[in-house]
Amino acid sequence: MSSIKFILDISPQSKQSVSFGKGHAYTNSKKKKYQNDLITLIKLQKPRGFKVFTKPVKVDRLRYYFEPTKTMLKNKKIKGKLDLDLPIYHIVRPDMIDNLKKALFDALTIAGILKDDSIVCWEDNVKKLYRYKSGIEIELSEIEEI
Repeated sequence: MSSIKFILDISPQSKQSVSFGKGHAYTNSKKKKYQNDLITLIKLQKPRGFKVFTKPVKVDRLRYYFEPTKTMLKNKKIKGKLDLDLPIYHIVRPDMIDNLKKALFDALTIAGILKDDSIVCWEDNVKKLYRYKSGIEIELSEIEEI
C-alpha cells in the first residue's frame, strides 16, 4: 500500500471558484498566489520517483491549523491549552467541507500527487484547530481494493 505525508508551512485559506466583477469572472490574485504556493510546497516535499495516485485514495489524517486571535491569547484558559498543545477547535469560517479542501486537493492534483481529486473516496481524522503556528498536515494512502 502506497502512502505519503505532507507538512505544509502555510496559513490555510479557502478557495472560491471565481469572483464576478466588471461584467466578467476572475480569480482573486491572493487566491492564485495561495494556490501556487501550495503547489510549490507540495512539489518540494514530493519524493523523487513518486508515482501519482490513480486508484481510490483515503485521507488518513488532515489538519488545518489556524493562528489564534489576539483576543483568544488574552484568555488564560485558551492560552494554557495552546501552551500544552491541547486541541482548540476552529469553529468559524472558512468552513472545511467546501472551500478549504478545494484549494488543497486541487494543489495535490496539479502537483502530481493525485490523478484527479475525485479519487479521494474516504476521509478519516479531519480537523480544524488553533495552534501557535498555522499550517496544513495531510496523510494520504491508496486504498487496497478487495
